[in-house]
Amino acid sequence: MGKELFKNVPSKVGDLVKDVRNGRIGLPDLQRPFVWRDNKVRELFDSMLKGYPIGYIMLWESPVDYESKKSAIGDNSKTYEEPKELVIDGQQRLTALVAAMYAVKVKDMNSVGIDISKGRSTIAVMRPFGEVVISPFEVRHTDSELSELARQLKSLNGETRVVMEATGNYHAPVAKLLHDAGLYVSVVNAKLVHGYGNNDLRRVKTDKKDAVKLANYGLDRWLTLPRYIPEEDTRLLLKNCYRQYRQYSKVQTVLKNNLISLLDTVFPNVNRLFSSPIRGDGSEKWVDFVAEFWHCRCVSEKSERAFTSKYLRWCRKHGYNFSEAKAHTIYAEASGHIGVMPKSETTKLLVEQAVAQLRATSTALAALKHEMQSLASQLPEYPVVMDLFGVGPTLGPQLIAEIGDVRRFYSKKALVAYAGLDAPPNDSGDVTGRHKSMSKVGASSLRRTLFLVMSVYLQRSPLDEPVYQFMDKKRAEGKPYRVYMMASANKFLRIYYAIVKAYLESLEQS
Repeated sequence: MGKELFKNVPSKVGDLVKDVRNGRIGLPDLQRPFVWRDNKVRELFDSMLKGYPIGYIMLWESPVDYESKKSAIGDNSKTYEEPKELVIDGQQRLTALVAAMYAVKVKDMNSVGIDISKGRSTIAVMRPFGEVVISPFEVRHTDSELSELARQLKSLNGETRVVMEATGNYHAPVAKLLHDAGLYVSVVNAKLVHGYGNNDLRRVKTDKKDAVKLANYGLDRWLTLPRYIPEEDTRLLLKNCYRQYRQYSKVQTVLKNNLISLLDTVFPNVNRLFSSPIRGDGSEKWVDFVAEFWHCRCVSEKSERAFTSKYLRWCRKHGYNFSEAKAHTIYAEASGHIGVMPKSETTKLLVEQAVAQLRATSTALAALKHEMQSLASQLPEYPVVMDLFGVGPTLGPQLIAEIGDVRRFYSKKALVAYAGLDAPPNDSGDVTGRHKSMSKVGASSLRRTLFLVMSVYLQRSPLDEPVYQFMDKKRAEGKPYRVYMMASANKFLRIYYAIVKAYLESLEQS
């Protein structure tokens, strides 16, 4: 028979608590901090009063040389001398019993909830058992007040963690300053906090209550709070360039539709007469054309020969290819329409202003696109991302901007979930869901970019590419368009994660 490794030792709760108090039972460094809330403690005592056991406590008989690695239950001071047994499982229960029965304060956790607003924030500091360390107060987002806040939080006894919601750009200066001051900062998705602690039928919402709510959320999620790491300057600039690019793209779409709607009253279908691609500076042939020929009568009032000659000079002036056949087509189109609005100075003004606004936006987009390309090329993963099929000079920087450093995701599943391309479980009772839809809880702009990448796959049909092979298989199975496109995007994202992460890690090792 080998040496006995485990043995069952029946014990009374009172004896266990006394052993903790006199130092016989200690806590090894590998144990997590105390994370129970006051309701959990109440439930423990309620079950004990009903005669239920507190369950098994797993202890390890301490070797003689473990003296330097011990710490006391409930705080970080090493108050006992020679613990005979170390807690492996049951620390939360023992800490709760000692704290409640002997009025021992647990001081190793300070959860700071910060409710962010524009220009100011509300702060609340909580400890386990509902202890209010500092009553909610307000600070402005100035260097002096935020620096004072950091000093105040660092002076608290025990471990301190700060929790705040991601609120656009408002949280960024607060999170960065506190992080740079050496504090543990966690920026969490607002959707994770939204439904937390809403147990009342009558919902009361104030900045102070929201700050307390965030602090309590931090206590409950203490061990899983993701640590905020500020982005390096290049990635931060790239991300903000892309945000502006998206905004200007929306504006461009609105302005294009506005100009086309206006042209329907003065020169219908003129935008459809040209198929030239957008130039590097953002200019388009049809837009430049209507800036000169802003009404159908600007063409039809001339003879076909005279218009053809003028169109030739216009093409040479703006650097566009001239086609006599195209000139005849334009003339025929213009002659076949009668403008709803008259050819007047007011009509000309309306068209010119619409064109000017669209040109300005297109120029800004071209400049942002060039800057994004320049910034992305400075990042280490740029060459390997650009080698991926379907990724070009436009979509490549967009992907890098949206995803950031892939190493911030602990797995490929986390990245897929971030994009909202994961299919959550759909099981309930005896029913197992067969059709699972995407969560769509994530970065919608990243999904749009991935959809564009998948469109390139669909157009070019690269038979040797695994993503396209997967896409073709799903199509053969009869899957709807959006289903096989997003399923393929999921696969592409997993490949992206594996390739880019491996490449970045290889650079670190070299």
